[in-house]
Amino acid sequence: MSFKDDVKRKVPERLKITPEFKTFLQILSKKRFANARALRMFLDEEIAHCKGIINTNKRTPSGNTERRKCTRHLQLYTTIKQKILPYL
Repeated sequence: MSFKDDVKRKVPERLKITPEFKTFLQILSKKRFANARALRMFLDEEIAHCKGIINTNKRTPSGNTERRKCTRHLQLYTTIKQKILPYL
């Protein structure tokens, strides 16, 4: 049984209907995580990376688009970490 099937089985239905869950499944297919620990490490790294980009590009004119993009990713990763990851 793959980790993606395990996720689909463990996550409650009320979270499966959210738009973040579809994106989360796409991330799982792309990265091919072996378990929840690997997923948690990935999320922690990406959250730290995005926070770093948001803080370093505050004063550059071209940094605004990068910060906006990273803010969306940060919101997605924190939502996944807070709502979906506890069920795994």
